[in-house]
Amino acid sequence: MIEEDRRLAREVAELRRVNEVLRAASAYFAAKIDPTRPGEGHEFH
Repeated sequence: MIEEDRRLAREVAELRRVNEVLRAASAYFAAKIDPTRPGEGHEFH
């Protein structure tokens, strides 16, 4: 049971990192498609 909890904790951490990357990529490409969107993509310059 403890090993399963550790495995799940690692999986959750990895999924959170992946989600953050996807969120950043989404904002980046949204800004490329529509550069007039306020507040989008400024951190990528």
